[in-house]
Amino acid sequence: MSDKLGMVDNKMINEISEKIWSSFNILRGEISSDDFHLVLFLLTIKRMGFKSEFFSNSMENQVALLDFLSDYDNVNASNIIDVYGVYDSLIYRLPNEKLIQLYFVIDSIDSKILDDNFLEIFDYILYKFLQSLGKFSGEFILPIELSRFMINIANLKHKGSIYNPFAGATSFGVLAPENSNYIGQEINQTTWVVGVLRLLATNSFHSKSLILGDSIKQWNPNSLKYDLIIASPPFGMRLPFGVSGKWGTIRNFENFAIEKGLDDLKNDGKLVILVPESFLFSSGQIANLRYHLIDQDLIESVISFPNGILHHTAIKTSVLVINKSKKNKGFINFIIADDFVINGVNRSKILKDLDFVETISKGKESSFLRKISIEEVKSQDRVLDCQRYFLENFDGVKLNEFVTRIRGQRFNSGENGKWVKIKDLKDDNHNFYLDVDKVEEIPFIRQVSKIEENCILISKIGRTLKPTFFEFSGESIYINDDILALRVDKKIALPIFVVMEFYKDYVVEQANSFRKGAVIPFLKVSDILSIKFDLPNLLEQQKQLDYFIELTSKLYDLEQQRDNLKSGFKKYQFDEFASLKHSLGAPRQNILSNSKTLIRFFENDNSNEFKVVSAKFFEHYGIELQEVFNQFKNDINQISTILEKGENGLLVNDYKKELISLFEINKFINGLSDNGFNFKIRPKPLSEVDTIEKYFECNLTLLKILFDNIFTNANKYAFDSFEETNEVVIELALIGNQLEVSIKNNGRPFPKKYSKEKFISKFSTNNTNKGKGIGGYDINRIAAYFENEDWTIDLNTNPLYPVVFKFLFPIKNSVNEQ
Repeated sequence: MSDKLGMVDNKMINEISEKIWSSFNILRGEISSDDFHLVLFLLTIKRMGFKSEFFSNSMENQVALLDFLSDYDNVNASNIIDVYGVYDSLIYRLPNEKLIQLYFVIDSIDSKILDDNFLEIFDYILYKFLQSLGKFSGEFILPIELSRFMINIANLKHKGSIYNPFAGATSFGVLAPENSNYIGQEINQTTWVVGVLRLLATNSFHSKSLILGDSIKQWNPNSLKYDLIIASPPFGMRLPFGVSGKWGTIRNFENFAIEKGLDDLKNDGKLVILVPESFLFSSGQIANLRYHLIDQDLIESVISFPNGILHHTAIKTSVLVINKSKKNKGFINFIIADDFVINGVNRSKILKDLDFVETISKGKESSFLRKISIEEVKSQDRVLDCQRYFLENFDGVKLNEFVTRIRGQRFNSGENGKWVKIKDLKDDNHNFYLDVDKVEEIPFIRQVSKIEENCILISKIGRTLKPTFFEFSGESIYINDDILALRVDKKIALPIFVVMEFYKDYVVEQANSFRKGAVIPFLKVSDILSIKFDLPNLLEQQKQLDYFIELTSKLYDLEQQRDNLKSGFKKYQFDEFASLKHSLGAPRQNILSNSKTLIRFFENDNSNEFKVVSAKFFEHYGIELQEVFNQFKNDINQISTILEKGENGLLVNDYKKELISLFEINKFINGLSDNGFNFKIRPKPLSEVDTIEKYFECNLTLLKILFDNIFTNANKYAFDSFEETNEVVIELALIGNQLEVSIKNNGRPFPKKYSKEKFISKFSTNNTNKGKGIGGYDINRIAAYFENEDWTIDLNTNPLYPVVFKFLFPIKNSVNEQ
């Protein structure tokens, strides 16, 4: 079992790492933070024997490096020369005195300690560097625990051969047994060079190689058969072009790796692959491949991991173990990892991989491991999501035994009616009647069904069923296929009792076990109708209903008392502000009107004179002239919005929150302007797949105020003047059901012992000459209004970015709200 990496965390390594972190400060402001992995290259040549005195205060430092590497007498010499070719231009851009200062810090590390612990120190620095950048795990490097788990679960035979497509920074190569023969393949040059350096750090490069190449166009470049093919393909991405496969056109990376991998395994070979949850149940070509794997009895294990195990995406993931010579024929191991996952820092999830492997390798059935027959899997439509196979047997009555589905008369798009959407359904076990008066009568943009009888409405989409009772009183409603309408057999069950049961834990648990999809959770109709209910006789059902009605009446009285107290509070209005707003009205309107006039004028001006002026303006200021006028217009519109609601100052509750798609949030951060600031804004939006059908409930005007206050603070206190390397990075990520927004800058740190409490205090500032101290106060109020009172400021712990604002906002599936 491989356990050599990720387990060392002692005082010696911490001291060395702190010394190396100090060297990162030397680079800040000189080169892009993305290029700070230069330190790993310099650490490598230090181990090879390069001395700081080889450098001089001249332009010959590159020559000194190249001469040293060219004379290096080692089996890895050619590899390190190739690596240097990537770093050559970066070293050239770095001022000589900075390069010498940087290497002096590295060269001061004790050579023997460094050599004895080189891999541990190298990876400690690498992972912490990536964490500081915000790219920690997933984009090209998995969490070390997950990588180690996948290698260990493969149980590779002695001197086994390994092919690792989409290798990233080659964690599988680093963790593979030293006696194995490993071939990795990575397309991105920067990632490839880090991977090569990691392999050099293992002292087993003679049996391991990382090829710079495209795993799609140049699959298995050596045309060999392997004992193990192991892969973590790019998540949530489609192939750039369709590839013809045995079961249809291949359009995603994991299908490609599995189909190609099956052909390139030895007769007793294994394929271990990380797949998105959708692979376990999707239709089309994915289903055809899945059916083949099941019908040919090739799947040994399906191992399910919770959300958050990958830090760069909200997509839930599983590991498939495909074995051409599996021992337990006719069965598949379904394994849930949740019991072996603990919470880490910043809401991350950490896999206790060594314990997990040791436990499941015993093969005993337990609360997290079930051996399910192939026949049972086939009876479940060959769906492989683990949860359904862990559902405890419950001696109840299936829903389809006392309800029937109402399909209703179909109507096409373009017609009008009261179209019930999922947002109209209830999610309250004390208030579950459909409020028909509040349902909008609008044109249908999808095919819908007409409902004109009492029924229970169920949401097929989203994380909750939202059971709602529709009481027909002559006015019809219309539903689309996202909502299921059920007619209850009153000889067996009372409709309202059934609605109440839908909210019970035992029903919710069954629904959760059948629910598929992390991005867009959904339930098949057949799975909903197979949910079992604890159904007493009609008399007992009526008794429980009467008790419920009594409790609901008391609850309603309490809510009325609370609402009456709230209505007694009135807001004080400032007449002075109304006068000020009136005085600003005319000049505000003039600026807005003139901006629009200039925009219209220049949009239609194709003259050479304007092109020359526009080009000079862009060359001097780095922004299009028309974009400046658009910013005038947008800023004045924002001022107008704030003034209209500002009689009492910035009352955040006066700004109505709306569900804004994460796609729009991506556009919002991509459109933020750094014009006039002493830094560049670097947006890092969500991947496209992470924006699908997900919403953030906020107000864009307030969100803009929040960002503007942070930008203004950075401009005043972090950056005295503009430099090309000055940056404020805005990074979006999904953590479970939350949107993480990180805003960080590489400027001057906050003063020592400064805190969030001081930052958010009204009229508090860290420099009385530069502001009124209201920005932090407003940031805190807006964040709280967006349901994140415990947002954080990370000060001086990140060597790349001394100031990091971090917000976690709840996200919602649009289908639950729209």
